[in-house]
Amino acid sequence: MNDGWLLILFALLVGFGSFVWWRIFSKTGYPGVLGILMLVPLVNLVLVLMLAFSQWPLERRLRDLEGRSGSGGIPTS
Repeated sequence: MNDGWLLILFALLVGFGSFVWWRIFSKTGYPGVLGILMLVPLVNLVLVLMLAFSQWPLERRLRDLEGRSGSGGIPTS
């Protein structure tokens, strides 16, 4: 295997990883472009800690909707 194929494989893996992180950030309510920042050393550590310990925008929106409906929770039936 020559270096050209390794470079292509590396680029595909980096692209796929960025895509996965883009989807994760989008599903939590954060801008998906933060997934690209996961390529930057130390910034990726800060972003993972932010995901783990902060309240996601999606959670805030859900709490606001629950407060307006007065139900106090998500209907189960």
